[in-house]
Amino acid sequence: MTVQVIKDPGKIYELLLKFDDVLPHLKEKVSDYCTFSEKLAKYANVLCAVDCEEICGFVVFYANDEATHTAFITLLACARGHQGRGLGKYLMEQACSQAFLSGMTKMRLEVDLDNTGAI
Repeated sequence: MTVQVIKDPGKIYELLLKFDDVLPHLKEKVSDYCTFSEKLAKYANVLCAVDCEEICGFVVFYANDEATHTAFITLLACARGHQGRGLGKYLMEQACSQAFLSGMTKMRLEVDLDNTGAI
């Protein structure tokens, strides 16, 4: 398993479409994936877990709050065939490591209240 950083808005857009089925609440919050992808490319960090050249999951986080040094995970998704295998934990650890390298000392997670597994 390797981790890749994605900064290209077009690639982020493709990622959101690919994982649309495991992010059902995202459509309720985001009306335009294209504009959202551009925002993420500009302000967020996008890390993908890649296995055998296939993206099996990703995490999106912000690590730019210099006042409180708090990073914020806003999206985390694992492909259905990779769920329940520790991939989400791995992605969170990668996000925390990257945020720490960016000078962050805390990490917050946005999670839907019905997602008891994430909570």
